[in-house]
Amino acid sequence: MSSDAKDVKFRLKVMVNKQKTKVLFAEVESDFADVLLSFLTLPLGTIVSVMKKHYGDDEGARVSIGSLTTLYDSLANLNSRHFWTEGGKQMLLNPRSSFESACGKLKLDTTDTQPIKYFRCADRECVIIDDDDAEGFTKKEVSFLVTDNLLMAPIVAGSIIQTLINFGITITQGAELMTVTLGYKEIIDLLKGSLLSNTPLTDVILHQTNKVEYVTKDSPRRRVRTESSTSSSNSKKMRVKATIEKSTNKVCSVKAEEDFVDFLFSLLTIPLGGVEYLLENKTPLTNIDNLYRSVTELIDEKYFVSPYTKKRLSKPELPPKYLSKNHIFPLTEQITPCICFSEDTMVHAGSHKFLKDPKGEKSYVKRPGRYSVTHSLTVSPLGFMGGVFVRKPLFIDAKEMEVEIGLEEALNILNASLTSASPLSDGLRDTILKKQPKQE
Repeated sequence: MSSDAKDVKFRLKVMVNKQKTKVLFAEVESDFADVLLSFLTLPLGTIVSVMKKHYGDDEGARVSIGSLTTLYDSLANLNSRHFWTEGGKQMLLNPRSSFESACGKLKLDTTDTQPIKYFRCADRECVIIDDDDAEGFTKKEVSFLVTDNLLMAPIVAGSIIQTLINFGITITQGAELMTVTLGYKEIIDLLKGSLLSNTPLTDVILHQTNKVEYVTKDSPRRRVRTESSTSSSNSKKMRVKATIEKSTNKVCSVKAEEDFVDFLFSLLTIPLGGVEYLLENKTPLTNIDNLYRSVTELIDEKYFVSPYTKKRLSKPELPPKYLSKNHIFPLTEQITPCICFSEDTMVHAGSHKFLKDPKGEKSYVKRPGRYSVTHSLTVSPLGFMGGVFVRKPLFIDAKEMEVEIGLEEALNILNASLTSASPLSDGLRDTILKKQPKQE
């Protein structure tokens, strides 16, 4: 964290109930609204990394995000020889955001990531060209109303009461208006609460940290998106051999080739907004669902710095060269930016540069490869001893089943990984039940 981030402060007007146990809503300026919206731009791997840096990695203090923290740790511990390049592994451990230049110009950037700069060597000196002039997401003159569970709408004269009614907020007798100040620590606590709590604003502002709990809800059978992507990824299938506990039909582990492991590690590069787009705003993360719904439904494009900003937040792209050839989701990546350079007082237009793929062979994980993936997404190379270790404790009550994973199964695994400690069991439950022999 930079020294500047430590000094950043936000002032909020907050309405709390009489007992001071619940935040009813907050009135915030655009700079704070932008920080909330920046949560949607954070890749899943970046969130895990931020939690580790801020809260530590000790058993008692660490903050786990579903099974993504286990997946991230497994990636970090896997020998680099299993990747085409060391750079590819680092892309997964420290995924960049396609919004990082804009986020770097916010009042507070939670990741403290330096935006990419482009250099051109001239005869006497190099000139740095910034790739993005965007400043924030919302217009500076707009204020917003934010609920405890992160629904957000612009404050428009004459409509505040109706907005409160639409949000289901009742201002009871004795409710009190407070002014509070939040800094870097509280913003990171709010990021954590947005993922793990029913009441993130209450937790942070009224210090009700003992109330943090996972937010879970049933996910209906999802309709698979049909939009075309940059490849025929929607029709891609991966095959794994699952070891299943007979008595419960739970997946204990799977044996997989490099394409499935590449897919799992690539989950860490997807921003929260991309997760919301893929899962159609129906995830187990209620607060993030609300934040995304605020972008798509509650905040008109006239309140954003441009209509393009709303579109980008609704369907974020990955940075250039981040999509693996093994990707299965209907996501796109940014094209390599058009680079311009200046020379004295003249500005020369550049062109889209064909940059070398830092991953290597258009994917992250080297082929051929065989891996074991546990129910909690711990990945390890599968050798002879590895196979014995995985199977021996489960031999009596275990069976093996070949499972085909397409787009729908991949979406279910992504959905489960956000909160579940057993995402393979939860994500593949329906697929496994369909393959069971019918009972006479």
